[in-house]
Amino acid sequence: PDSGDFVHPYVEQKGEKRKATEYSPAGSILNPTRGERPSKRFLPMSWAERVLPEPDSGDFVHPNLYQAPVEVPTPPSATPVPRPLGIRDPSTAGLIISSNYNKMATTVYKYLHVDSTNRLTHENNAKLTVNFGGLPIENIKRVGLLKATITNTNMNIYEGNDEVKIAVRLASGTTYVTLTIDHAYYTLTELLAALNAKLQAYTNGTAAVQTAVRDLEFDETSDEQVRIKIKNNPATTADTDVSYALIADHLSHTANTLWYELGFDKTKQTLHQTRYDDYLAGNLHDTTHYGQLILPSQNFSGRIFYQPNTGDNRPTQLFAFHKYVIENASGFNICSQAITAGGNVLKAQVIGNGQASVQHDDNLVFIPNKALRDEFNHYEANIIEWQNVYGDLNSFDLEIKSHGGKSFTSSVGSASPPFRCVFIFEIETRPNVFGADSLRYTQEAFNEAHRQT
Repeated sequence: PDSGDFVHPYVEQKGEKRKATEYSPAGSILNPTRGERPSKRFLPMSWAERVLPEPDSGDFVHPNLYQAPVEVPTPPSATPVPRPLGIRDPSTAGLIISSNYNKMATTVYKYLHVDSTNRLTHENNAKLTVNFGGLPIENIKRVGLLKATITNTNMNIYEGNDEVKIAVRLASGTTYVTLTIDHAYYTLTELLAALNAKLQAYTNGTAAVQTAVRDLEFDETSDEQVRIKIKNNPATTADTDVSYALIADHLSHTANTLWYELGFDKTKQTLHQTRYDDYLAGNLHDTTHYGQLILPSQNFSGRIFYQPNTGDNRPTQLFAFHKYVIENASGFNICSQAITAGGNVLKAQVIGNGQASVQHDDNLVFIPNKALRDEFNHYEANIIEWQNVYGDLNSFDLEIKSHGGKSFTSSVGSASPPFRCVFIFEIETRPNVFGADSLRYTQEAFNEAHRQT
């Protein structure tokens, strides 16, 4: 570039050497004429602007000349049009999602106290209905039992647990004798006395059958085992072919029989009635059959006893294998079909013909009975056994059952012990209505999964 007559103030003449003034630190740029620091203010025109010419672009014109944006104000009456849900937004916000997506459900807990003394007067068993009077507990997720108190005052003889059945085979005919015991609480001595009274009160149009039944009696051995035997001086004519068998339903989990509670073994000492009928094709009174197989699948040794017969060693009594177990119940089951509806706890039993009998288990908890008579048992959960219940509850059933799963029912009054329970309900107060984690989704999935149950 042609600088004309311009001379840079900092360019030294040849052969000359300038000295910094007293105000100039080493390496700084100073005004050489005044010997002081230069002003930091910009000059009206820089050296480059005065020296360098304006660039010449010729006839070139840029195709996209820059234009400043013009803002157009939105009229006050105009309202923004909402974007459809799920349409991608061109901004970095991504997808526009439902506004309640981030409103996760909140959980609260409610407690319910149930006292059996508040049940209705017509409820004469251990099953009662808890009704909320049109104000249901809503949005329930699960229910658990926190505490329970049960007194040891229940009847041990009640409906469904008050019978013994005996098969009496006389000559070629068989009579099934059922003794039904009055409902009450019995000690072992009292129960055996009640059974013997029923035997002596038995009547039958066939005198020989009536006499054969009245020849039986129950007693207790010194080691607290129950025995059923022929009296020492029976009234039946000597050498009459009479045999006895203990009959019990083997197909049900809650068969109405006292044989098991009296201590007689289910598989070794009792016979199912239909199976007993099948095996009667063999002659039970032939002494050569005793202790041998009548049919390939049945051995009557230890199951049958007889009236005494001269010259043979037929057994005239049966001792129970186990001790009497219902004088003081070993425990109680707190149950509810409504709360456990659709549950996945099942129990199965394979019966004689190879088929499986499956029953739904409605137990909530089992409480061991460690209290003395007329005292109470207290249960308190360390770890809650939750039951999934999705939705609302207007009412639910509650029942106390025996350790064998039998309901305490009696026609002479309540057979169940008084009890109190405290339930805990886990509830969603603000259910999330979007997505697969919502209560509605879980409820529908639960109903669909159990639609075929």
